[in-house]
Amino acid sequence: LAHEATTRNFANYNLAQELTFRTLNNLSPMITTRALQTLQIMHPLPSSYRALSVLRTDTTSVQLFSRILPSSSPHHLLVLHGLLGRHTNWLPICRTLSFQRLFQVHLIDMRNHGHSDHHPSMRYGEMADDVLRYADRIGLHEFSFLGHSMGGRTAMHIAADCPDRVTSLALVGVSPCGASTEDRYRTHILSTLERMRKFTLLSQTTSRTKAVRDLYEEFQQDRTVALLMEQNLDLGCPTLRWECNTKAIFDNVGTIFGSAEVKGAYPKHGRVLIVAGEKSQIYGADEYLNVFPRLEKTSMVVVPGAGHWVHAEKPRETRRALLRFFRGVYPDMQ
Repeated sequence: LAHEATTRNFANYNLAQELTFRTLNNLSPMITTRALQTLQIMHPLPSSYRALSVLRTDTTSVQLFSRILPSSSPHHLLVLHGLLGRHTNWLPICRTLSFQRLFQVHLIDMRNHGHSDHHPSMRYGEMADDVLRYADRIGLHEFSFLGHSMGGRTAMHIAADCPDRVTSLALVGVSPCGASTEDRYRTHILSTLERMRKFTLLSQTTSRTKAVRDLYEEFQQDRTVALLMEQNLDLGCPTLRWECNTKAIFDNVGTIFGSAEVKGAYPKHGRVLIVAGEKSQIYGADEYLNVFPRLEKTSMVVVPGAGHWVHAEKPRETRRALLRFFRGVYPDMQ
């Protein structure tokens, strides 16, 4: 299917990737590996596409999985999810950006998440290098960023180090790099990680269907925790197994939540949007001005009633803010 689609167009090829991956997920690991090897012989898949996570010992060899939403637009948007997220988190909102021909959208799994490679370390500089290697591998010199939480901080590092490559920067639920992550969110994630570790021990022989049912029964008072855990279940494994590298994430959580000073993280054209949830916003404009000295009031949007996961809790308001911002960056694409 993937081989046949390459003779047609880019959109069909991405559809073929998705269908092929879903099919392989239903097979045993041994058959999956052989099927992938056969596909590589028939027609090499692009290096940005990875169906099996690999544990790497060399941080410079980490490769990232991406799902690309094609468009006739010449502009590219790299979307980076937050901690314990995955590329599908932004799919509903980013489909709009693709359909309206604003961008070709690259939904990326960060290291130790989703289908991307695993590595024991998760420093921001290393994650930024992962994204830059991805962009270099597929031939992108300039691009915009949409980043949530950890993904947004990674984008800020890249904008500070390579401002000539970043056209615009949209940050959702991201604390300023000079500040540590808010205590409420830190406690929530640590609690989720600890529950994931305990749940694994209790359910090693449990089927995936029963595991999902047990998740919502155990965490019925906290649906966000259940959703975070469910999206990290390995779809290709009949028994319970986490797709993300829980050990590496737990070991590096102090680095991810800690203060990481970044000065002058301005993209090429100086366009920055910050979207924060009303319930989680504990940082004022002054903290962001340390990183973005020319930040305008119109560049900050506070979404009423939303918490840290703004795009999941208030998708319509988040979509509206992003469309308004990106249309201002690319008026020629309206």
